[in-house]
Amino acid sequence: MDTGEARASALERQLEHYLYTAQEGIRLMDPQLAPLELPPLASRHVRPEVLADLAGARAWFTAEHAVLLGVIRQASAAGFDRACWQLAYAVKTYLYWSGQWADWVVTQTAALRAAQRLGDLVVQAHTHRSLGKALDLSGRQDEAEAHFKSALELFAAVRDPQGGRS
Repeated sequence: MDTGEARASALERQLEHYLYTAQEGIRLMDPQLAPLELPPLASRHVRPEVLADLAGARAWFTAEHAVLLGVIRQASAAGFDRACWQLAYAVKTYLYWSGQWADWVVTQTAALRAAQRLGDLVVQAHTHRSLGKALDLSGRQDEAEAHFKSALELFAAVRDPQGGRS
């Protein structure tokens, strides 16, 4: 029987799989990027994929591109706000490297909404900055400027004038 609880549990496992695999992928693609602080895997049934090197990470992101976008949408729609912004953070390096500006805008917009629902000002600041970069690369400078301004204001509000690393 397919219950709401069973669907939510399946989505949680799916989110963990993609989040932990994507985290490994960004570690290989951009070792300078601050890693996400992920809790231990909640399900013993989740097996993140092992990515051996940069080529493997890029191949995985390329193969899973559409699925990752769908999982971020699902997380947002189902109220898994932390997983939503974390997955959007985890895919941004790949989206930048592959020139997928429109998808970068979509994922960061979902992440920003999730961070706002959570009331997390630090995540909102980082997400505004990332969204600003994606919009700027998309040729949408006025929108980008507004997000950069919001990022600066939020970084000031949380007393992080350097804006951390993201």
